[in-house]
Amino acid sequence: MAYGDKPRNQDRWWHGLFVAALLFGAAVYFYVDLTRFETEGGQRRIHWLLALLYYVLGKEGVAGGLVLGGVACLSRSLVLLVRQLRGTAGGATPPR
Repeated sequence: MAYGDKPRNQDRWWHGLFVAALLFGAAVYFYVDLTRFETEGGQRRIHWLLALLYYVLGKEGVAGGLVLGGVACLSRSLVLLVRQLRGTAGGATPPR
């Protein structure tokens, strides 16, 4: 099998773990940044989706949305890891 010929269902579990860590870090960064923005005042440009979350739910909504995305990536990553471990430990491929 060539390098780029892996089947679609064999995603690497650590990709999701990496993305989850980035999303958790972004949640902390935006929470601190929006707290600083609220105390200093003024205007700031942010992505429209984050602005929508901020206007509807506040800074907790922005951080919560990013954490929710991180939890989704983390859970998907753990499911892939468990499937990989079961497939190699049992000697059989998991059912599709």
